[in-house]
Amino acid sequence: MQIHPLSPARVADYLAFFDHRAFSDNPQWQSCYCNCLFADEAGKPWAAYSAEENRAAVAERIAQGVMHGFLAYTDGGVVGWLGAGPKESFPVFAHEPPGDRDGIGALTCFLVAPAARGQGIARALLRAALAGFRASGLSLAEAYPRPRALTAAALKTLSGVVASLLDAPLARLSSAPWTTLTEVGDQSAYCGDLARALRRAFPVVRRRLDEAVFRSFADKFVRAFVARYQASVYRAKRIGETGAQQLLLDAQAIKSALLAAPCLPPASDRLLSAIASGNGAVLAAAEEEEEAGAKEAALDADGAAPAAPAVYVKFITREVPRVELLL
Repeated sequence: MQIHPLSPARVADYLAFFDHRAFSDNPQWQSCYCNCLFADEAGKPWAAYSAEENRAAVAERIAQGVMHGFLAYTDGGVVGWLGAGPKESFPVFAHEPPGDRDGIGALTCFLVAPAARGQGIARALLRAALAGFRASGLSLAEAYPRPRALTAAALKTLSGVVASLLDAPLARLSSAPWTTLTEVGDQSAYCGDLARALRRAFPVVRRRLDEAVFRSFADKFVRAFVARYQASVYRAKRIGETGAQQLLLDAQAIKSALLAAPCLPPASDRLLSAIASGNGAVLAAAEEEEEAGAKEAALDADGAAPAAPAVYVKFITREVPRVELLL
């Protein structure tokens, strides 16, 4: 197997692959030629583009050296394709803020001929693309599964990862000396840490997912988190009467933080840059500005607070009281 970057000299190989092999088992996409990311849909809808139009547009783009990707060859013929290049080179992403495009490599489309599948061709194409990104000075890579292809298993993994960010505050809950607590306060310190972690994580996730997928993420997240929360209360060794009163107040604080999290606006470019910088002071300043902006935007056009997803709210209102019953 050989992997080669797409170039004007390989336009005939590219077209032959799409003419005969790329979609031989998926004819409804036969006319695409990987032009869907470049077509001007403001002029006419994508469905109105013919195979001939797409083929000609792609051939011209390759000849001009402005289309990027990698071709996999075996026995002298193309058996695989990966569209991959600087994100800013794809018109389909032009609407995104510069901070979401600069320095990022886009992995847009994997195609392997049916007879060549199961031989590691997609992995080889991916390795070549990532090496190409590094050589071009790109520091991040993005891929774009369509929402329907973002499986429940993938969302479950993402929600579990976000829930794990709250494990440190929950560990402090489990290890606190609840038998010797002498007075009750508004909320314990671990509640504030937990709320801050939610305020940091949810806007970033919301920025990356469309609304329907975000709601599904939120539902899976709250299930993963509440299971951790209940287990943390069980792990608390002994709880005195004052400790139980404090934990009951804490449960209300946690419930409020959970209900507020999905209503936070998507993360700004500044917050994403601050997170990527790893600088605590820069991140703290960005989070403070983000929180102030969120308060200003807390009411919608009708003057009502934005609502969390209904299934999410129902789960919290059913499950958090079960923690309270333990106490």
